[in-house]
Amino acid sequence: MLCYVRFRHNCCYQNSITGDTECTTKIGNTWLNLLYSVLTIARFGLLGFGPVLFISTIEHMSKDNIPYVVRLREKLEKTVCFCQTPEQKPVGLDYERVLDLTTMRAFPKLRSLVWTRNVPFGRPVKVRFPQYDICVDYKRTLMENTVPVGLFQSLFRAMFKCHIRFAGPFRECCQTNMLYSTERQVPWTKCFRKVAKVILILVIPTPFYVRLFMFYKFECEALVDRKRAVALAGLREPFENSLIHYLTPTHGLFVFIYIVYAVTALVFAFLSRPRRQNRVQKIIVDSFRDLKRLAWTDTLSMFLANFVWPFREFGLLGCLVGLIYWPVAMPLSLVIAIVYSVPTIYLTVRMAVHSKIASIVKARRSHRKAYNIKVSVVKYLRCLNIIYNSECLNTFENSSALCHLSNLAKKFLLSYILSFSPIRFVI
Repeated sequence: MLCYVRFRHNCCYQNSITGDTECTTKIGNTWLNLLYSVLTIARFGLLGFGPVLFISTIEHMSKDNIPYVVRLREKLEKTVCFCQTPEQKPVGLDYERVLDLTTMRAFPKLRSLVWTRNVPFGRPVKVRFPQYDICVDYKRTLMENTVPVGLFQSLFRAMFKCHIRFAGPFRECCQTNMLYSTERQVPWTKCFRKVAKVILILVIPTPFYVRLFMFYKFECEALVDRKRAVALAGLREPFENSLIHYLTPTHGLFVFIYIVYAVTALVFAFLSRPRRQNRVQKIIVDSFRDLKRLAWTDTLSMFLANFVWPFREFGLLGCLVGLIYWPVAMPLSLVIAIVYSVPTIYLTVRMAVHSKIASIVKARRSHRKAYNIKVSVVKYLRCLNIIYNSECLNTFENSSALCHLSNLAKKFLLSYILSFSPIRFVI
């Protein structure tokens, strides 16, 4: 038989009449009990509904770009020169900037216009811009009544985001080689970024450090005496709302949490690649967006719909059908309602779903096949295209319907040849 022990506070006072010292364990304080109850509710509430407090913060981690259109009062005129190869650039042409549309993510409309329209290559042309399509990084947008010039924000950007390298004295120093060697180049900015990441890993658990200080300063001695008394009496200690008191910070569970935190932080800080880090960040952001779009009333509607389903389908006989239907359907509905109602559980499920989707997309991309172009097939297709165009113009010049049928036949024949030719396209 397992017996548990419960410690009570022993309050002693001296009687003013008799002068004797009297002690009692019947100590009750309504406000103190109310405080303990509020702390318990806040603790479990933060555990279950804490992710709701971080929705706006997580959304600012998004890598998505929001397009903003700024229409100009007067069209902006520029002189540009489009070149497919460096040899097409005119001799002696002076230019201010070179844009490589094949590698840049910006200017998607300009890239599509160059490839879809008959744009002259190799000679300067004048273009006019009626509007600006500005792609703004979502994490750089500001919330209402938020000014990012506070002391702590400035220190965070200067130290952990390495914005101090833009200051005057550090602008040139951060780019110099710290090894004082010509064989290997390691700039100071790269070293300090690694150091800043380590410092950030150590600074994040600061509230836990404060809790450890309070524990070892005021609570450890009394707690060790209690555990020693419990062990000598052969009893067991119950859990009383404090995991640190129940296990102590040196327990194996806490040691495992320390190791997992350190390994995870070091992997994300030093070993993760940018694309993989962006993939994990996208999973987190998409999961929080699903949490933001979640309607709590839909969960209640689903639960009530399963309850009234027998009455809707069978009328008064629903009372008899419900005796069979409710024991099966209502527990399942209750589990689903809990999953959708508790943000922590819902967020965990959505992260698992988005992780599965990301792994499927990655697997499909890895199985894509790349093909090479056969010059002979391309030349044959060009000749075939010219032949059919000339036939359409000469033979069926006055008949638009027959010309349309000829174009359809040409497209069918081209697609038939393409099915047997190794043309490089994304499948």
